[in-house]
Amino acid sequence: MQIGNAGCGILVRQYDVHGVVTDTHHAYRLSDAISSTQAELSAILLGLGKVKDGGGDTYFYVDSRGALESLRSPHPVFEEIMNECMGILQGIERTGRSVTFIWVPSHVEITLNERVDDIAKQATCRDSVDIQGTLSMRQVKTQIRDIQNDTDKARIENKYANHPLMAHYTSVALQTHFSYGTHRNKWKDTGFTRLRLGSPYYWELGMNEPEDDRKCRLCQQLRSHTLQHYILQCPSLATFRHADIDNVTHQVIWMTNNGQVDAALRKTSLQRLMGSG
Repeated sequence: MQIGNAGCGILVRQYDVHGVVTDTHHAYRLSDAISSTQAELSAILLGLGKVKDGGGDTYFYVDSRGALESLRSPHPVFEEIMNECMGILQGIERTGRSVTFIWVPSHVEITLNERVDDIAKQATCRDSVDIQGTLSMRQVKTQIRDIQNDTDKARIENKYANHPLMAHYTSVALQTHFSYGTHRNKWKDTGFTRLRLGSPYYWELGMNEPEDDRKCRLCQQLRSHTLQHYILQCPSLATFRHADIDNVTHQVIWMTNNGQVDAALRKTSLQRLMGSG
């Protein structure tokens, strides 16, 4: 699947009585928004349809564990397609033939498997849909939630398009992408997020706030309770910053990568500051 488009591919290899090999491939464009497991189950169903009237035993090589587990599940998520598969399988078995499913790992340069992947990718490029899939209740709920989230996001962006915070967050996001790692506790994650975003205070946006609330919590300088002051200017934190960096975001990243944020957060006064917002 790619860019929301879905497709599946089948490669049928047949041997005649003389051992001569004949390969035929089939590509199908599936309806959008179905899961990868549904796409794999569709390929299995279509493959069963290709071999049900043939002779001899059949071997399916499948690179989806989810699809194979669905075949064994007493309560499959995609019940409709599973019932179709089981109906064909039972019909084949009544003729005395067997069908064996074999899992193969994907994307490890198994030649035939890579060929089938290419066939499926070609199918996703088609505009017309060959097979219309049925969405599970979970997928329907997910689509409704995604649509609602997109609607809410657009509404908020339109409502606050000219708000100073919107411009601020956009500017921060464009400057750099930064990961805080996975070994920090919740308190530190909150601290790092506040450092990363550097949300302006009400008084910076021209709203009323008491003068005392605008003081730096560390050096008491007036109108200095801002991220820029703490990161770049406050003398109480001078030992933790790089003297040659004058950009707030770059300074935060340098301090983080060099352990200076951790060291600064150990200061009792700064812990009170972060705790109070």
